Amino acid sequence: MAAYKGSKLPDGTPLNVAVYKAYRNAGLSHNQALAVTAEVGRENSFSAGTLFGNHTDPAATKGGKPIRNLGMLSWNQGRDKMLEDYLVKNGVMKNGVMAQNQANLNAQAAFSVREMKSPRYAGKLKNFWNNPNANPDVYARELGKHYIVWAYGQDTIKAKGGGRTAFDWRKHDNRRRGHLNTLAGMLGGKTNYQAQAQQPTFQAPSFRPASELKVAKPTFTAPSWQSPEALKGAPVAPSFNPPKWQTGGDINPPSDIQPTGFKPPEWNSEPLEQEFKAPAFKPPEFMPPEQLQTVQQTAMPELEPQEWQT
Repeated sequence: MAAYKGSKLPDGTPLNVAVYKAYRNAGLSHNQALAVTAEVGRENSFSAGTLFGNHTDPAATKGGKPIRNLGMLSWNQGRDKMLEDYLVKNGVMKNGVMAQNQANLNAQAAFSVREMKSPRYAGKLKNFWNNPNANPDVYARELGKHYIVWAYGQDTIKAKGGGRTAFDWRKHDNRRRGHLNTLAGMLGGKTNYQAQAQQPTFQAPSFRPASELKVAKPTFTAPSWQSPEALKGAPVAPSFNPPKWQTGGDINPPSDIQPTGFKPPEWNSEPLEQEFKAPAFKPPEFMPPEQLQTVQQTAMPELEPQEWQT
């Protein structure tokens, strides 16, 4: 473990430990606070003049104007003004001068965590927020590319006079990891965090230009056993001769075919001598009118009413 070489607070607290405490006070887990504090170390090696002050960024705006970096994470381009307002509101910055104490670092860390939880950054820090107890070295890529926004993973950066210039990002990342191991050791924890395996960079395959491509004409070569010379003298299948009964010469036409051996049943062997005739219809006989007797109607006797009916 490398010895701590950064500045200290007036009370003797090393600034790396003070920054770690500030992020813990802002609600981060132990591993999250380790990771962000290591980023602060990579930015400025815990220099008090940088943590509690401002400096000009090596780059410039598109219009050529200087860029002011403020505080421990070098907030700039509008974010520096928001940090300044926040520090003034919390009473740790006055007349452009920061108080060099734990309260100031607490305010900077609180501002930082509020930013990371905002819609602008939260969606890009999913692993950081969803896995608060992960290896702190694993957070480096997300923090470096999407929050701190330094040239993590880049082999070139913008040059001052335009164009690009070489940049050894691994050297800077190793410095970050060194601060991580130093702080972890000072806090009594693991001190051998190693570089995480990087995903291989995809390289598109190169193809030959169309002008260099030659169209191949496919040719078919018959095997030797199929050559005309080899097939000479090969046995030929004999022609097919149908059997005699299929040729039609011995088959009589349908008109010549007669049923043989048929004998009708006895009841049908002789013709009927007489034709059956139904008997003639004779209507029924009725009695003549003179034989009918007239039935006289008998009158009913008149009844006298009973006493109970009167």
